[in-house]
Amino acid sequence: MSKMFQDVISTEEQFAELRSVYGQPGERAAKKVISYLDQHCRDPLPSHPFYPWLPL
Repeated sequence: MSKMFQDVISTEEQFAELRSVYGQPGERAAKKVISYLDQHCRDPLPSHPFYPWLPL
């Protein structure tokens, strides 16, 4: 059996523990987070074999 996704952060306590170990992300890393698919993300999608079923 695969161990993939067995150690997933799913509670606030686990998230706080992670932050205590790694700290806050740097400003440059935080600016990379986007809440939408921009053109750079969408451009390669039509070549994906599951493109017609992607929820865009």
